[in-house]
Amino acid sequence: MKVWAEKENRFLHPPYVTNGLKLSVKIRLTAAVVFLLAFFEHILFVSNSFYNNIQKAKICNWTINSPISYFLEHQFSFLFAQISFNLPLGIFVELMNISLTFGWNYMELFVMVISLGLVTRFAQINHRLDQIKGKV
Repeated sequence: MKVWAEKENRFLHPPYVTNGLKLSVKIRLTAAVVFLLAFFEHILFVSNSFYNNIQKAKICNWTINSPISYFLEHQFSFLFAQISFNLPLGIFVELMNISLTFGWNYMELFVMVISLGLVTRFAQINHRLDQIKGKV
């Protein structure tokens, strides 16, 4: 990290210029937007699945004692076809699903942040090269 910080420090001082927002602000803003959108998307997915499962039960005239248990059992039917359902296990599986969703989004965010950093640094290098073009 020390070596990386030394290399990065060169780009923060003249003759290199920064355009617009600082890179750290861009990264934080990008991370916040990606995670908020991922959270919103997951909430919409779960609520849509919950609604669809409840509608299916209504149409089929099934008696449901616990809507949450019914939802979890049908949401992860591939798992509960193999083992018997219980509510704590269903909640644990849903929490694992949420964790894996955010892990997947974190990997996408990592690629975005690395790309953002590279684009910013290459733009600074190109600007510097334009400044010294034709000079000895």
